[in-house]
Amino acid sequence: MLIHTSHFRLVRMELEYLDAIVNNKRKLESILKIKIPDTWPKCLENYKKLNKAKDKNRSRIIQAWWFFLVIDAKSRHLIGASGFRDFPDKDGQVEIGYELTSLPSTRQVENEILGALIRYAFTRPEVNKVVFRTGSSLGYLRKVLTSLNLKPRTGLGSEIKWCIHRDQL
Repeated sequence: MLIHTSHFRLVRMELEYLDAIVNNKRKLESILKIKIPDTWPKCLENYKKLNKAKDKNRSRIIQAWWFFLVIDAKSRHLIGASGFRDFPDKDGQVEIGYELTSLPSTRQVENEILGALIRYAFTRPEVNKVVFRTGSSLGYLRKVLTSLNLKPRTGLGSEIKWCIHRDQL
């Protein structure tokens, strides 16, 4: 599955891709014909955990409640990974997140990626609310989230939970 934005392609992370990230990211470059920065992933341990639990997550992959590799459509550079933390819960809430590479990050990148995931989530009838969590020091990310119509809610400690409901899109 592929999600297109003006500048990026979000490619569903297949199990083969996940295995390549953990064991040989140059293989992933070859498979997808992309360039991956040496500094990515920032936290390899997270991908190792996902790789160990891939059988458990197989249904998330099939049903597209999984992760996507974000690729610059023009340069074919990996920009990062983004996706859904899990299936929507019983109340129709799903959480999104992302990790960018060390390539220059701009508001436009986050805006396009998060906007695409929010729009995708709301194409699914079981989703009523999309959530994104941040720390308290947001910098320009606050402008990105508010431009996407997410509203800050109380979080735990220094965490802020940002939400958008279906009717706010």
